[in-house]
Amino acid sequence: RVTGLGVHAHSTLVFEVPPGARTLRVTVGLSDDVFRIPAQGSVSFEVRSQGQLLAGVPRHAEGDAPVVLRVSGLSEGQRLEFVVGDGGDHDAGDRAVWVDGLFGR
Repeated sequence: RVTGLGVHAHSTLVFEVPPGARTLRVTVGLSDDVFRIPAQGSVSFEVRSQGQLLAGVPRHAEGDAPVVLRVSGLSEGQRLEFVVGDGGDHDAGDRAVWVDGLFGR
């Protein structure tokens, strides 16, 4: 079963790394909703901590396959920011998803 969070560009979600976790894996892409509207979507994805980019996709556009982001070397309680931007253009049609995010040991 797929689980996830849908957001619009420009958004930031904040999470703390849970106890025992050292890695993160999350799949990112455009929401299927984008394909039903006239505007073409494009977004950027970033996973950040303390202003430092840990993983990202500079531009993800309609028709691109989902991308798996991986981060290692995390520590308990570390604050992670999941940031979606407009992909360098306007934000029309920019509906993004963070899917099946998993923290691991």
